[in-house]
Amino acid sequence: MRVLLAVSDPGTRKTIRELLIHNGYSVSGEAHNASEALRISRSQSPGLVIMDTELEGGRVGQVAMILEEDGVAPVLILASSADPRIKDFSYVLKPVTATSLIPAIESTFTSYQKRRRLLKEVARLRNQLATRQVVAIAKGILMLEQGMSEEQAHRFLQKTSMNRGLPLKAVAEAVIALSKSSGKGESES
Repeated sequence: MRVLLAVSDPGTRKTIRELLIHNGYSVSGEAHNASEALRISRSQSPGLVIMDTELEGGRVGQVAMILEEDGVAPVLILASSADPRIKDFSYVLKPVTATSLIPAIESTFTSYQKRRRLLKEVARLRNQLATRQVVAIAKGILMLEQGMSEEQAHRFLQKTSMNRGLPLKAVAEAVIALSKSSGKGESES
C-alpha cells in the first residue's frame, strides 16, 4: 500500500517512514502542511494518508473529512492526546510504535473500505427507490389515461424499456413528461 505522510516534525516523519517501509508499505510522498497534503493526495491517490494534528496550516480535521468524503483516501491521524475534533477519524496516539501504527493502519483501511461499500449500497438503494416512485406514477398515468390495469401498465413500461433499450426509469419519466405536455397529467401533480 502506498502511504502519504503529512507530518511536519522531521524526526516523527523519519520514524514513521522507517516503520512503514520495514512493514512492507511504500511512502508515496510527504507533505509538510495541510493544503499540501490535500493537493498531493488528490494528484497521487495514495492508499492511505497519515496526518499529524500538529501539521502546519491546521485544518487537519477538514482535510481529513474532504479526503474521506470525496473517496480520495482513508486518513489515519496522529495525535498527542485524545482530541474531540478528531473523534470521527481513526487515530493513533504518539509516540508511534510498530505495535500501535500497523494495526491502526489495517483498521483504518478496512473501515474505510466498509464505509465506501455502504455508501455505494445507499446510493443504489436510493436510485432503486426513486425508480420505483417514478414507475408507480407512470403506471398511475397509464391506468388513468389509457384504461390499463396495473399489471398491463407495468408490462407496457417493461416492454417499452426492453424494445428501446432504455432503463425502466427513463421510460417512466417519458410517460410522465408526455402526460404533462399533453395537459392530461396536470391535475394529478
